[in-house]
Amino acid sequence: VTEKDCIHLLAKLTLGRVELQRAASTSLMRLADEDWSMLGDIAAEHHVTLRAFMSTHKRQAISAARMVIKERERGEHALAKLSEVCEALEQSACPCVVIKSLDHWPDMGCDLDLLTCSPERDVISVLEKQFGATVETPSWSDRVAQKINFRLPDIPELVEVHFGRLGQAGEHRKLA
Repeated sequence: VTEKDCIHLLAKLTLGRVELQRAASTSLMRLADEDWSMLGDIAAEHHVTLRAFMSTHKRQAISAARMVIKERERGEHALAKLSEVCEALEQSACPCVVIKSLDHWPDMGCDLDLLTCSPERDVISVLEKQFGATVETPSWSDRVAQKINFRLPDIPELVEVHFGRLGQAGEHRKLA
C-alpha cells in the first residue's frame, strides 16, 4: 500500500457516500499490520483519525479501535495540559478563553488555541517560567494576526495564543 492509496482510502472513509465507504471498508479488510500503521500515521497527520475509523466494521475494529483510542488519549492529554495553562494564566491576571474552530471536528487538529487581551510580555513570561515554553518563530501571517505559537515540553501540539484579535488575519477585533 502506498501513501497515495492511504490518502485515497481515507478520503473515501471521510468524504464518500455510503457506497464508497463500503468499498473502503472492503479495502481495509485486506490491509496488513504495517499498512494499518501507515494508514494510521497518515490519518493522524491529516487530522481525520476519528472521522475515518469511528464507523469501521468488526473485522477492522481492533486496528481502528487502537487508532481511535490513541487519538482520544492524545486529545485528553492536550486538554488537561491546556487546562493547566489556562489556570496559570488566570492566576497571573491574564484572563483567557479556549477557542476552537470546527475545521477538524471531531479530531483535535495540531494546535491548541487561546484568546487573551493581556499583554504579550505577560503571557510569554507565565508560559516560559511555569511551563518551560519556548516561542516559535512567527510566520508573516502570525505577525499580521497578532498571535504567538508556544511549544511546551510535554505536549506535541503547539499552544497558539491570539492577542486581542480573531480570524486568519486578525481582522476581528471587536469580536475578540
